[in-house]
This record gives sequence, structure tokens and C-alpha cells, in this order.
Amino acid sequence: MTRLRNVAAALSVISLLLLTLPATAGPSRSDEREAAVVLFKRSLYILGAAAYCDKRIGRNPELIEAAAAWNKRNIATMEQIIAVLKATGDLSKDEKDQLDKNGLVEVRTAMKSKTDCDRHRADLEGQKLELATNPNTRDPTRAVQGASLVQAKLVWVILSMDIGQKSPVQMTFRNPDRPQESMDECRKSLKALEPELIKAAREKEPMLKSAKFVRAECILSTDDPLRPK
Repeated sequence: MTRLRNVAAALSVISLLLLTLPATAGPSRSDEREAAVVLFKRSLYILGAAAYCDKRIGRNPELIEAAAAWNKRNIATMEQIIAVLKATGDLSKDEKDQLDKNGLVEVRTAMKSKTDCDRHRADLEGQKLELATNPNTRDPTRAVQGASLVQAKLVWVILSMDIGQKSPVQMTFRNPDRPQESMDECRKSLKALEPELIKAAREKEPMLKSAKFVRAECILSTDDPLRPK
């Protein structure tokens, strides 16, 4: 009950900021987006290689543990990567599918034996693959971390509603009383907040009265992620 009361209190100060069709922001921040794509691909490879080794080459709990530790150390940068991608048009289904296919080919080429997998574990444990310090990802990481999209690290919620059109209508919410809320805090409270967010959206915008809920997601951005750039 205490947690629910806290959620209700938070809802009382959430402000509705903007209603718009899906963000159309394109490559206006192309350098930041390019850096984010490079890091996204690299992250897929690092974690994908560990999973592939454990599943296809031989059970390797030490490697899985090393990959989980890498993920924990680099999670802040990975959240910034996602924020930049989301704010610059996201990745299309075709782009995601192509990244998955290319990533699998790269992993299969690199991880052919237990020796390869053990080397990958050693690199993870030795922190040679850290996004911020590895020579192959250091500059892209700086570009993403310095992006105007993520410097202030404000957390927003995007609510998507289906009104029978090709694309959902989206609305942004942010709690001005908790500007330093983390992505983790937002995600943990999001499910409980969904009914109130939907209610607020329907009360604010008549066209959403009978709209169906699609999803709600937390986004990291310095300004409204749906506002045209």
C-alpha cells in the first residue's frame, strides 16, 4: 500500500507536455546517431558472442557472468545510446533485422572454438571491451555522452495510443518534481502508472477517448523527445 500511495503522489505532479504523431526527427543529429548505431552494434556483438558461446560452443557460466558484469558497468552508456536512437527516429524493423543478421555472422566468424570464447571472457574480465575506453568505441562513446540529447539526463514517458491509423498517436509525460529520476526508477514504476497515464491522455485529448493502449516507455532526453527537431 505504501508503494501505491507513493505512486499516486507522483501522479499528482506529473505534467502533460505534448501530443503529436510519432516523432519525425531524422538525421538532424546525424553524427550523434551514427555514433549511437556504432555502439549499439558493438554492444550486440559483445553480449551476443557470450550467449552464442554458451549455447553453441559449450556451456560457459564464467563467460555469461563476465558478460553480465560488463553489461552492468556499461549500462549508463547503453541507456544513452538508446536515448539518442529514440530521439533521432529509432531503428526501423528492417534496420534491426539487418543488425541482428550481421551481428550473428560476425559472432559466428569470431567465435569458432572454446579458445575464442575463453579469449572473449578474458577480454571482458580484463575490461578491455569497455565502451568508454576501448580504442574502437572510445570516440563514439564520447560523442553519445556529449550529445545534447542526454547531457541533462531527464527521464520522460512516451505513451502510445492506437486510433485506427497506420501509426499510433504519442504523448509525452514528465514529472517536474523529480527531474533526477533514473531510468531504472521510471521502469519500475511504469506499469503501476499506466492506467493513470491513459486516463490523463483521454481526458486531455478528445481524439483519444476510445483509443487503445499500445505501450508506455521511459526515454532519456534533455528535451521533449517528440518535439520536432
